Amino acid sequence: MFDTERVAGAGMIAALRAQGFEADEATLEKLLGIDYEGTKRALTECYGEGLDFGAAIAGMEKHIDDCIAHFGTPVKPGLFELLARLDEMGLPRAIASSSPRERILSNLKGAGLSGRFDAIVCGGDVAHGKPAPDIFLAAAKALGIAPESCMALEDSASGVEAAKRAGMKTVMVPDLHAPDDKDRAGLYALAHSLFDAIPLLGQES
Repeated sequence: MFDTERVAGAGMIAALRAQGFEADEATLEKLLGIDYEGTKRALTECYGEGLDFGAAIAGMEKHIDDCIAHFGTPVKPGLFELLARLDEMGLPRAIASSSPRERILSNLKGAGLSGRFDAIVCGGDVAHGKPAPDIFLAAAKALGIAPESCMALEDSASGVEAAKRAGMKTVMVPDLHAPDDKDRAGLYALAHSLFDAIPLLGQES
């Protein structure tokens, strides 16, 4: 929904370099779509115990906050139109994000979207983060809808895997991660933007 991956990525690269580590786009590829604990594991495996993970996260978060303060919350094209269509159809919707709840709520407020979702499930609400299906199963439960009747919109490989494992109609809307054969296998659809996802709403499988 929010075009914050690039902003977060730039902040993480800067924070890692500030600690004397080499970091680039390949580093970020390992972090897309995973939760706090998964990020900690991935970075520790990459940089070892010399990494100050707390400082890296703090540096990234400050970069995000500074960018949002100056430029506002970046919203992906088609989001407002998608939500308007969901409203017209009377369809419930939930956020299932690996981001901390505080970040999700801040992004919603900054984009003027507070109250537009029926449920919010974040990484801290479930035992296992993406690519485990827990977060999507929890979102479906919060909506009171069977997972197989839900459509999941995802942009990361771990998120796509999690949604497919939850049994949802999985639509990939690629961003920083270009879909590979594993991503494409079992997809309900591949959409170039959220605009392309709108015609899929309400379709039967």
